Amino acid sequence: MNRARAWLTRLWGGSPSIDAGGAKPAPASARLRAELARQRTKKVLGVEAPEVQGARPQNQPLARFRMTVDEGGDWRVLLGGCTSLGHAGAEGAQVGIHGDLAPMHGELTVAESFHGGQGWLLRLMPGQTAHAEGQLVDSTVALTQGLQLCLGESTHFEVKRNDPASASLRLEPQDPAEVAGAGGLLLWYPGPGGIVRIGGDVDALIGIPGTVHPVLCEGQEDCLLLVCEGGFLRAGEDSRQYVVSLPIEEPIEVLARTCPGEAPMAICFLPW
Repeated sequence: MNRARAWLTRLWGGSPSIDAGGAKPAPASARLRAELARQRTKKVLGVEAPEVQGARPQNQPLARFRMTVDEGGDWRVLLGGCTSLGHAGAEGAQVGIHGDLAPMHGELTVAESFHGGQGWLLRLMPGQTAHAEGQLVDSTVALTQGLQLCLGESTHFEVKRNDPASASLRLEPQDPAEVAGAGGLLLWYPGPGGIVRIGGDVDALIGIPGTVHPVLCEGQEDCLLLVCEGGFLRAGEDSRQYVVSLPIEEPIEVLARTCPGEAPMAICFLPW
């Protein structure tokens, strides 16, 4: 939470008041409006943010939780780090998939290279295979926009990395039952390079048709930082920023005013 306080202090030019449920309203700022104007031109939110620890592969994610968005789906979220995946009926894997996978089939890990930039990789365990665009792979697969991925013989996923300015992506199963009924996995790259945008344009990672004011979400190692020009509704008060502490230990509902004159959009964060 100290990291969030520092981030908000720089953003607002003062000392924000934050409680356990989120953020108290802060005064409007020309800086926030300028950053959101930049976002409308499909650029990453350029606020000053603390350096993210955990942007390199680890043996576990920084956080994992479930997120639902009104008209935007239900996602199991992995924030940064490295997460093992395998068959849901076996022990050991951190993410269980209902399909013809080995007990420990591979790892989903963040990556940053000089040539490839920021992104996500699937690293297969020794002896395990996958097919990427129909081609057999037995080592590492870069998860790029539109990639058709098959784990084992028949567990199919499609990679959705809509926003070219963000290293976060969705891994959508052909059959939602394979991910316990969720719409898929949301692989959230930590820090300003992995902004998750919930909005109405085609480049938004989570698309909601008709959205006027998008919600920009940045993941840090101890919190999620949300910004919306329309503001957030909490206890009858409005604010243009909201902080959700990590880990998620109980359901948290955030109400964003994304469409003037209409009911706010509910974004819910739940334990995994």
